[in-house]
Amino acid sequence: MTLHNAFYSQSLINGRVDSVSIRRFAPEVSIDFVMPSIERIFNKKTFLGDKLKHVIEPRATYRYVSNVHDFVQTLRFDPLDLISGTNELQVGITNRIYAKRGDTISEVLTWEVFQKRYFDPTFGGALVSGERNTFLSTLQLTPYSFLSGTRGYSPLVSILRVSPRPGISVTWMTDYDPRLHRFVNSTLTGDFRIRRYFVSVGSDQVRPNPLVAPPANQFRNTIGYGDPNRKGINMAFSSVYDYRQKLLSYGVAQVTYNTDCCGISFQVRRFNIGTRLGDNTYLVSFSIANIASVGTLKKQERLF
Repeated sequence: MTLHNAFYSQSLINGRVDSVSIRRFAPEVSIDFVMPSIERIFNKKTFLGDKLKHVIEPRATYRYVSNVHDFVQTLRFDPLDLISGTNELQVGITNRIYAKRGDTISEVLTWEVFQKRYFDPTFGGALVSGERNTFLSTLQLTPYSFLSGTRGYSPLVSILRVSPRPGISVTWMTDYDPRLHRFVNSTLTGDFRIRRYFVSVGSDQVRPNPLVAPPANQFRNTIGYGDPNRKGINMAFSSVYDYRQKLLSYGVAQVTYNTDCCGISFQVRRFNIGTRLGDNTYLVSFSIANIASVGTLKKQERLF
């Protein structure tokens, strides 16, 4: 059981920040039902390894949150501000395949399928019909919004991860909406690494209800050589191309040079998003090993 207690000295009134305060005290109850796993070992050598092990893990989670009022008027700074009233049950099943190569055991395939059942389709009165709604409950299921009105169940979410060999990984995330009878979201990503070289390519296709968001189709790629601590030159390039708009939405290139004691990184970004059409940003960072780094390029913004 969890108690969420928050005080907001300001709130949103008619779309504007007002001095009216809001206090939220919301209890939450969450119960996990973990069923026994089913497994089988295949003593047959394949290209994946000497042995294979298949594990099936069924699971269910019940969650109840109440006493969340004035959701529309709440200022949003982090995901906890998106808490709404809910009465839901999430059910899912996970398939895992492990491969044994010599004395090494690795997970070569994971397939998760899950869905939520909403016993309170209004989410404690927070839902607004006819427009896009985003709650913490929906974000914990899928990063894509799908609520434009009351509904008793969520889209069916599938996450498939495959890593047949070290350095190779493919992930496919999809959302199938039974109400629309189609896949509304699809994200496919492939990551490959051979010694110091690495490549990542991906595609994002979104076709939700028009009330939620317009359709989108984007392609992503990252190409690089090296790593953060390698001595010498390390470089990488990443971009996002919008297929529907025929536009390079985002591009970033980074060069890092490391010595025995320190390193310097340069990064340039180009934006073609919204009001930032043709906007270039230049960042730099200088670091001393095991001490600190200074500059405008933050660690979380680096390509490697």
